[in-house]
Amino acid sequence: MGQPGAVGGIVSTVNELWGCVVVAQLGAQAAVRLRSALQHAAVVLMEGARPLERVCGLNAAARAMGLREGMSRVDVETFDGVTVLPHSSTEEASARTILLQAVSSFSPRVEERVCGADWECIVDLSGTERLLGNPQAVGEGMVVQLKRLQFTACVAIAGNADAGLSLARHAAWTAANVPVQAVAAGGEAKELSRLPLDVLRLNQEMAERFAIWGIATLGELAALPETALITRTGQQGKQLRLRAQGRLPHLLQPVVEAFSLEETIELEDPVEMLEPLLFVLNPMLEQLVMRAGSRALALAAVTISLRIEEPVDRELACEQAASPLGGHEHPVHERTIRPAVPTLHRALLLKMLQLDLEAHPAPGAVTRICLSAEPGDPSRVQLGLFAPQQPEPTRFEDTYARLMALAGERHVGRVRLLDTHAPENFVLERFVLPEAGYKAPPALQEGAQPVTALRRMLPGAVKVQMHGSEIVCFWLESRRYEVLRCFGPWRGSGDWWCGQVWSLDTWDVAAREVLDGELLICVLGHDLLRNCWVLAGVYD
Repeated sequence: MGQPGAVGGIVSTVNELWGCVVVAQLGAQAAVRLRSALQHAAVVLMEGARPLERVCGLNAAARAMGLREGMSRVDVETFDGVTVLPHSSTEEASARTILLQAVSSFSPRVEERVCGADWECIVDLSGTERLLGNPQAVGEGMVVQLKRLQFTACVAIAGNADAGLSLARHAAWTAANVPVQAVAAGGEAKELSRLPLDVLRLNQEMAERFAIWGIATLGELAALPETALITRTGQQGKQLRLRAQGRLPHLLQPVVEAFSLEETIELEDPVEMLEPLLFVLNPMLEQLVMRAGSRALALAAVTISLRIEEPVDRELACEQAASPLGGHEHPVHERTIRPAVPTLHRALLLKMLQLDLEAHPAPGAVTRICLSAEPGDPSRVQLGLFAPQQPEPTRFEDTYARLMALAGERHVGRVRLLDTHAPENFVLERFVLPEAGYKAPPALQEGAQPVTALRRMLPGAVKVQMHGSEIVCFWLESRRYEVLRCFGPWRGSGDWWCGQVWSLDTWDVAAREVLDGELLICVLGHDLLRNCWVLAGVYD
């Protein structure tokens, strides 16, 4: 008989496999990823108030020039070709969310760590070899996925979580050309032995103690006798020795992050023109489309929130700074576009945003852009062999947006009839493509009468000549029509249940134009409250 949990008398065990990801200088990478012009430039982030600003983050190009954290603005200005940006906690928080969503596509069990300026995470990959491939392939997939999101990361795959973190930290800090490391089970101690003690993130007391002892690498720390080390440093020393040997067990604390599509960027200088605003929106939309497509989703709606810069008022600013409640919120200009069908067509979404912002411009200069999207299932339409071809949804949406920009939102749409007999008994609503597809009208049977449609119109004024209660002739747009047959009147009055007041007598009229003999079959109405005649509709 097999043991509990055994299959066929053989105990089933799953070897631990951990993927450790380190993104060095998250704040600097978050600031550069949406600014394509700064991808290869030296960039530093500053925080604090003038003149006490200090460098809180920098990218690899700036570090290669000799810049370091803690430098003042005066020190930074001594270097040529350095771009200085303010630190944005909003951009950094958005970048953390994006990284979590990207890494979670490999495994739902993810533990996040924020250590100083770096972002770290541990991914439980145990039992995923058949689904994702060998450890080296999984690590390369993570690096490629983060590279598409404009992040530079180092990944280590190992059988011990702390060992993988130490290897990934060392690769990220030294800017190694090996972004992926896969360590075979049992080989963690050998790989860790050459690393410096800094990868353990020691506190100042322990770092000074090991420096006095002459311990500089993890291999030297792992070789210390356990009993003597515990006697001098306590249980903390024991844990450090196990970490140096790659044998410290790890209890994963997974984080559950709700899926959201949002990109935020803080502008260095306020933007007033639409063209530079679209230049910034283009990479933001590209990232949203890429993230939605990686989860087999499309964008059903896109919302843009623009923070508006207020006019500078020194006295008001001083009063707000002295107030215990602090300053008030900046005004926000928000617009939402909804394509007819969920789409991943970036150019279409950008054009819709452009047309919408042209029709509804921001009331002032823009200092921050937040772009969020509502995910939806991609549109899938299967046409029949003999069904007529439908217009492409993206082309339709582009034409629809242009028509609204020209004529206005209230003048473009689909007519929906209201449940009333009032003269203007319809409203315009947004036109959407039918989900069921195009259906051809049923063919008329032999001998059946054709269907006559009444084309309702906005009431147009006409001049009518009557003889008793019958209409003799009328004038429409300076053209005279002689009435051939006339039926009516039928009187309609206001809806008593809603308090709407109207009173209208209508006639069905068949008339012929005097000059060219054109036949017109229409509906004429007499507004009894305003004492005027109107053309209410035409029969087609």
